[in-house]
Amino acid sequence: MIEKQIEYLKKRKANISCNGKTGILFFLESIGFSITNGKSEQHKIFSFKELSMVTNGEFKTFSIDCGHYPNRPMKKNYIINIIRLLEKYEVYLLELNRDE
Repeated sequence: MIEKQIEYLKKRKANISCNGKTGILFFLESIGFSITNGKSEQHKIFSFKELSMVTNGEFKTFSIDCGHYPNRPMKKNYIINIIRLLEKYEVYLLELNRDE
């Protein structure tokens, strides 16, 4: 699932929104990330306790701003950074999600 999602994000990085069933919030939550609001409701902070544990604290959190039209495509740089993060921790994410 994660490999396919990374490929999907790479192909559609200019057309991914924050919200919706194909949005980045839904996807990240579906693979185990917890989402909380930052300083504003549009600023989203992602954490993943188990990922942090298996990486000995290397992974902490990351954030994006969903305030720029949350139902329209996000800024491409956010998606590129998410892809890099997913690729960096892909082995761990696969292990953490293997039962699904």
